[in-house]
Amino acid sequence: MAKPLTYTNKVLIGFTDEQIASVDAWRRAQSDLPNRSEAIRRLVEKALDGGQTSN
Repeated sequence: MAKPLTYTNKVLIGFTDEQIASVDAWRRAQSDLPNRSEAIRRLVEKALDGGQTSN
């Protein structure tokens, strides 16, 4: 079994209940159902890439 990715930089941020619900709805629509942290990483990357990231 492959070792999972380790992220060395941790950031504590707050979300409203509505924001978490939106993140959860987005992640459930993904074919591989990422966990919440991975979903947030993907959404941030997508925003930084101008929306060009797939998934």
